[in-house]
Amino acid sequence: MHVSARVFAELLAVSSLLQSLAKTIEFDWYESGHMVYVRDESLKQLHDRVAAFITRTQAEAKQALAR
Repeated sequence: MHVSARVFAELLAVSSLLQSLAKTIEFDWYESGHMVYVRDESLKQLHDRVAAFITRTQAEAKQALAR
């Protein structure tokens, strides 16, 4: 298979982007499944996890900008 230098460079760029985005993706499981609003406990777990994610990623973004 012949891959041009440009296509190879683009593939590397996409791969690099995906690796950097991987840090911003998290998965979790809730007893209520995808309808977290059905169980108050699941809804609270989702809220707490999203709030922690936002707090953490905002701090990381501020650190990155300060560099």
